[in-house]
Amino acid sequence: SVSVAFSEGGGPRAGGAEETSRQLSVLLEALCAGDEVVDRRALCVVPGVFAWDVHVDVLVLTSGGNLLDSVSLAMCAALGETVLPQVEVLEAMEEGEVMQLRVDDRPEVGTPFPLRRLPLCV
Repeated sequence: SVSVAFSEGGGPRAGGAEETSRQLSVLLEALCAGDEVVDRRALCVVPGVFAWDVHVDVLVLTSGGNLLDSVSLAMCAALGETVLPQVEVLEAMEEGEVMQLRVDDRPEVGTPFPLRRLPLCV
């Protein structure tokens, strides 16, 4: 999910910051919805059981230009620097026991976020 918010005084000059935030959030989420932008299969740890849930929160400090392009590029930069921790699935030892996960959050053993291409609106 994508959430866009404006800092105090950082919203559109004509007002309507809440509506603009909602519209930008919806547009950016739609841009990222397709498999051509994010490799959703790479976000699955155990298909149908465990998967990464991705949230992007954007805070606009000032708006003086094309907000959609600016926010989209900021989101791409953040996702491009994101490293997903290595996750190991520990199988259940006894019947009725649930699977557990072991997470190694050292950046050097993680995997880059599976961004296939930049979600730009032209």
